[in-house]
Amino acid sequence: MRDRAGLGRRYFLVGAGLLGASALAPRVAAVGNDRDLFRAPVGGSREPSPIPWLDEDGGHNQMPGPGKEPSSIFHFKGSIARANDFEGTGTDGESETLIWGLPSSDFSFMDGVFWPPDRIERAGTFSHLCLTIFRGSLTPEAKVHDLHPAIRANGLYWIVDVPAGRLDVAPNGRTATLKLTRLALIDQPRWPRPDAEARRARMDVHVVWTATDEKVVMDDPQKLFRFVGWRATCQAEARVEVPSIHFTWQSGPLASSKAKFGLIGQESNGRYYGGTA
Repeated sequence: MRDRAGLGRRYFLVGAGLLGASALAPRVAAVGNDRDLFRAPVGGSREPSPIPWLDEDGGHNQMPGPGKEPSSIFHFKGSIARANDFEGTGTDGESETLIWGLPSSDFSFMDGVFWPPDRIERAGTFSHLCLTIFRGSLTPEAKVHDLHPAIRANGLYWIVDVPAGRLDVAPNGRTATLKLTRLALIDQPRWPRPDAEARRARMDVHVVWTATDEKVVMDDPQKLFRFVGWRATCQAEARVEVPSIHFTWQSGPLASSKAKFGLIGQESNGRYYGGTA
């Protein structure tokens, strides 16, 4: 992750390629008391393009769900999995039990090829990450931590590059394990408010997807994506640090969590749409 001057609401940028490249000026809000440190990376024309579709907050993000595109990258083709709406618990450094989950706890991987604005096909592995922590109840009012990567300057939403060896996908594509350590994230408990304060954070996360026998095929010619795969079970565990407030939190073990929604399979979108997914 390289450069982003602000972490406010949204950056209204449209993915390049089949739908063209638009350049509406981004809206930037203040980021609290340490505004430079959360700059996301800018890789120039080699950066993957975000999906063009906007969520209710104006971001290039698609909440997981039936019929929704799993990928956060446009002009992408490869293996993919996504899961959200977790239920789990954990303990902070003061031995207080804090729960985590809701639809906003959202993990994915994308492993394949992509077509960036410089029109040179590249291979890459990426993960979309968000973990929300609550005190007392799984309600928006009880949210005390919201951990995610910064948004990249081109609008790529909460994505980190996955180093080699950190993702293991079975040859049949039905199971996958993602293990990431010491991720540099931000903690924004009041997200998506435009004045949401942000703090440096770090996270270790371990996520496992396992396909069920329920086949899933999604084909959307308007949004130019096709997914072929399965509904999946998903479990995750994580450890979090927010050094500026001396906060630490460790979730329960992998087996103690579950996601209400999960998918695993193959997707092709954008310029790859119409090929074999």
